[in-house]
Amino acid sequence: MQHGVEVLFGRNYDWHLDTGLVVVNKRGVAKKAFSFEKPIAWESRYGSVTFNQYGREFPNDGLNEAGLAMAVMWLDTTKYPSSDERHTITSAQWVQYQLDTAKTVDDVIASDAKLRITHLAGAQVHFLVADATGAAAVIEFLDGKMVVHTGNNLQAKALANNTCDDLQGYLRRFRGFGGDEEPRGTSSSFDRYVTGADASRRVAAGELPATAETVLDTLAKAAQGNFTKWSIAYDLANKRITYRTHRQPEIKTLAFAELDFDPATPVQVIDINTPEVGNLAPHLQAYTTEQNRALIDQAFDATWFLKPFPALIRQQIAEYPEEYAFP
Repeated sequence: MQHGVEVLFGRNYDWHLDTGLVVVNKRGVAKKAFSFEKPIAWESRYGSVTFNQYGREFPNDGLNEAGLAMAVMWLDTTKYPSSDERHTITSAQWVQYQLDTAKTVDDVIASDAKLRITHLAGAQVHFLVADATGAAAVIEFLDGKMVVHTGNNLQAKALANNTCDDLQGYLRRFRGFGGDEEPRGTSSSFDRYVTGADASRRVAAGELPATAETVLDTLAKAAQGNFTKWSIAYDLANKRITYRTHRQPEIKTLAFAELDFDPATPVQVIDINTPEVGNLAPHLQAYTTEQNRALIDQAFDATWFLKPFPALIRQQIAEYPEEYAFP
C-alpha cells in the first residue's frame, strides 16, 4: 500500500502452526548458505527484523534497514531451477539473503543471475517483495525459472496462493480493475487477493489512510479464521513493525530506531506470541541455540515434509547461526 511518501506492506501468515520467534538480525556478519551444493557466501549489509518459524536464519518474512520487505506464500505449482553453475540457497534462507543484501526490488531480481534456490526441504513458495520507494514485485519459480511481475506487469501489489497470472486474471472482473463486480470477501485465495488489491488501490487513491491500522483491518478482512496465525503491518518508510497473533491479539510494535543491529552485541529475539503488548523493544532477550533447537523440533515435527529430518540434521540447523564470522 502506498500513498505519498508512506509505504506499507501487510501479510497474513496462514498455516497450521503458530509458534515462532521475532529475530533482530545483525548487519556486518559473514554468512554461508545452509546448502549441500555450492552454497553462496555473503556479508549482511543491512540489519533486519524477521519472523521465523523454522529456525533462525530461515524466516517466513521480514523487513530490513533499507526498507525492503518480503513475505513467502505457498504455491503448489512452484518448481525451482535445476542444477547449473550458480551458487545455491534454500527458499527460506533466500529471504534472509535478500534482507541482508538488497536495498531495492531490482536488487532482489538481479540476484537470480548468480543465485538459485535448491529443492532442499521441499517448501513450494512464491514471494511478495516491496521497497521503500513503493516498488513491488511478485517473484515465482515456475518450470525451473524465475518469473517476475513488477511495474506495468503487476496489476495489484498483492498476492495469495495462486500464480500471479491467475490471480490477476480473476481481478479484472472487479470494479477498479476493469470489471463491474464488487469484492466478495470470501476466504478463497482469489477473493483474499481481491480484498488486498482493492485496499491497496483505495490507499493509493487517498480513499483510505496509509496507516498500520488500515493494513491490519484489511488483513482481518482477508483472514481465514483460526488458520490465520499472525498478521503483520510493515511501515517501510519509517522502519516500524506492528503485528498481532491469533493467540495474542493485542497490538505489538517494534521500531528500528530502538533496535540494536551492531554485530558486536548479542542477537535478540522474542517469542512471537509473547503476552507483552505495545513496544516490544524493552522485552527482547538474548538468543540461545537451545531456544532455536526447541523451535525447530516443534515446527519440524508438525510439518509433513520436514518431520523425517533426523536429530543430527536438526542440531546442525540449530547450531548453524553460530558458525558466522563477526568483523
